[in-house]
Amino acid sequence: MKRFVALIAIALISLSFIPCGAHALSEQREIYLTFDDGPSRQYTPAILDVLKAHGVKATFFVVGKNVGTCGDIMRRMRREGHTIGAHCHEHVYARIYKSPQSFKADLLKCIDAIQRALPGYKVRHYRFPGGSFTVSERYIRIVREMGLEIVDWNCVNGDTEIRDASEQEIMSAVISTSRGKRKAVVLMHDNKRITADTLDAIIKHFKDKGYIFRKFT
Repeated sequence: MKRFVALIAIALISLSFIPCGAHALSEQREIYLTFDDGPSRQYTPAILDVLKAHGVKATFFVVGKNVGTCGDIMRRMRREGHTIGAHCHEHVYARIYKSPQSFKADLLKCIDAIQRALPGYKVRHYRFPGGSFTVSERYIRIVREMGLEIVDWNCVNGDTEIRDASEQEIMSAVISTSRGKRKAVVLMHDNKRITADTLDAIIKHFKDKGYIFRKFT
């Protein structure tokens, strides 16, 4: 039942963002690979290896609590030209969204952790846990007042939506939810083995389809 619900959710994502005009498909198509919830000592290095092999830059929305033990991975992300954005300090919704004050405190702790790991790095991008479409305007206002760009997504690879997803299901999810989009922003998680295992195939698929890979800047 849960797998069925997940597949329905993926289908809705796919339908919600189809361009209004068919002419959009004739324009240059772009894809942004984004990764949440890392860095992960287990899987982020493998993901970085694949990105480097393909010459692709990505955007990582990190969890501050993970940053402290993965300084070397953070430095590698920066060295290899990826964008690093804030996600949260502790990925516990009840704490993050307890109040606007607790939300801002969590976000500031995340940014501080990034800057401790990467002195001089300017954090410019933020992704809400759950997406900006799940929160009230007062939380969005806090982020904007801090001068951060909010980044959501319009595609998924299903690494969290589908429990125990197979490689075939991951490929099916990312292909179906990106269909018809001139600008595809793919949500993935670099603390998931299945994402590390399928990233090479995902990149090859979109290269074959003529997509240009971008990162948020």
